[in-house]
Amino acid sequence: MVERELLRDAHEYDRAFANNLTKAATRNFDAATDLDEMGTELFEQQGGGGGAAAAAVVAARERRRHDTAVRQQQRTLDACRLCPSSSRASPHLVVATGHFTYLAVPARTALVPGHCFIAPIEHEISTVALDERAYEEVRNFQKSLIRMFARSNRELLFFETVKSLKQQRHTIVECIPLLQRDMHAAPGYFRKALLESERENEWSQHRKAIETGVPPGGVADATTRRAGPRGSVPPGFAYFHVQFGMTHGYLHHIEDERQFDWDFARSVVAGLLQLDIDVWKHARPESREQQLKRADMLKRWFAEYDWTTMLTDGATATTPTTAHAAAAAAATA
Repeated sequence: MVERELLRDAHEYDRAFANNLTKAATRNFDAATDLDEMGTELFEQQGGGGGAAAAAVVAARERRRHDTAVRQQQRTLDACRLCPSSSRASPHLVVATGHFTYLAVPARTALVPGHCFIAPIEHEISTVALDERAYEEVRNFQKSLIRMFARSNRELLFFETVKSLKQQRHTIVECIPLLQRDMHAAPGYFRKALLESERENEWSQHRKAIETGVPPGGVADATTRRAGPRGSVPPGFAYFHVQFGMTHGYLHHIEDERQFDWDFARSVVAGLLQLDIDVWKHARPESREQQLKRADMLKRWFAEYDWTTMLTDGATATTPTTAHAAAAAAATA
């Protein structure tokens, strides 16, 4: 009897769903969600909203949603240029690889010599979403880069833009070495740009430039946020974070993604350094030969500070082998 009821109700649902497919052809619906809801709603209106039949309808809808999400995720991974396992990846850009993250040079024109980025190996949409082991590797790369560029009297600026969350973009932390005089001016440039980045409205819930960490000469107190975006924004939210070295930065909650450009940070750096617009706004991927030249140059610079050479198959990201204990101390100090 239950089987007959399920079959009858399933046929009713299929007919309702099919009818709505044709109706939706002239309307703007997402086939994986809206049509399911239309069919289920019609099914319930026809008196099939209770008991085992309703449970079967809900289960079928959830299966379709799950299958659609899996297919979408797979398409995202296949198309990602930053996932090392993707057929579209560019391994010649990689400088060093840890267990959970890697260091690479950008495919398009660098803003300055030494411009590079840190990315998780797994497809993650923000550093806030990383587990502690992966996040510790990000910090190891940052510390090593700071030590490396200090020899040439340059300091490191780091930034991350997280938006378009439905597209599940692979996150990166870009690393820009700056002369000390430019680094000293950078916080003011970014704070001003963030305050002007999105129009104010009565629904705004966040300050535009939330200070993270402690600025030079500042004193930490009970209200001081930790450096970096973690602890200042929960996973699953759009944000921009810029960090000056390892101790101080600004976090911005992106409330209107249409007003916040992907090249926001590049434009601020370009203004600070007075770069031509073609260098940052109209930059296109360079030739493979030019990319290899930049990657090889950074590998030579980074070799002395490369903490990933300490890793063994069973080691964690912060566990050095005996031979590289001194380099490990430098990277993680």
